[in-house]
Amino acid sequence: MKYAIFDMDDTLCTLKHRRDAASTNGRHKIDFKILFNPDLVEYDLPEDHVVDLAETLAMFNTKIIIMTARPYYMDIATRKWLIKNNIPFDQLITKEKNKVFQKSSIWKESKLQELLQDINIEQIVLSIDDNKDNQAMFESYGIPVFDPLLQ
Repeated sequence: MKYAIFDMDDTLCTLKHRRDAASTNGRHKIDFKILFNPDLVEYDLPEDHVVDLAETLAMFNTKIIIMTARPYYMDIATRKWLIKNNIPFDQLITKEKNKVFQKSSIWKESKLQELLQDINIEQIVLSIDDNKDNQAMFESYGIPVFDPLLQ
């Protein structure tokens, strides 16, 4: 069995609408209550070139694992969005309540360690993530990385 690990935000989808809403009214900082509002997920738009990659990998029997730093309370809205947009996935992993504020690369490495209890590292054929720290972490395990921002 082969696996590919995909990120969500700015990878499988653009969160421009949520990001813009979270930084309105002249705010210099992001309002995370707006950015991570599950009611706004429906406005996310698929990143077609990354969705195409997920579809192609799935056609070749690669299991699609979505590992996103979205908090646990966005899980249902995210699943609905994935299904509505016909994006293949076998597993969705979101941040647990006690890990919401943990740095993404540290959290993703802990999730990778959990995955490696059930699968071999050689079975992970690709990681697709826009975050440079996450990319470096996956590469440190010998997992090939695709940067979705480099089309």
